[in-house]
Amino acid sequence: MRILILLIILTSQTCFSQLGKTKTEIFSNEGSNYADKDIQNDFTVYSYSGKVPKLNGELCNELVSYFMDNEYDICFKVTYASCAAAANTYVKFFNDVAVKIEANKWKDYSDDSIYTLMVEGQFAYVEHFYDYE
Repeated sequence: MRILILLIILTSQTCFSQLGKTKTEIFSNEGSNYADKDIQNDFTVYSYSGKVPKLNGELCNELVSYFMDNEYDICFKVTYASCAAAANTYVKFFNDVAVKIEANKWKDYSDDSIYTLMVEGQFAYVEHFYDYE
């Protein structure tokens, strides 16, 4: 079971490394069969359905959304929505790649990005974006 969790965490790093990529690069990793597309004036959101592991090895549904700047064609934010039980998996990943700077907030100094985690009832929500402060 630990090998399964490790394998899923390692493959999920592809998802977590999409920040700053172009739409072409994201489509080459995720495919162009997104679950939803939302076009706004300044950005477009492409969403994909997937699975994320809980620490016990069970899987829960996950919705990953890539926010693409329409002018520069660059991903400036990635969000993840899943079951609350996946929060432990997210925290384990964040602790491995980033430094905790506040409650439920981590900073990856290698690319100057921020991870935030919110848990509301039965849902966990993650945002990953560049730190412009």
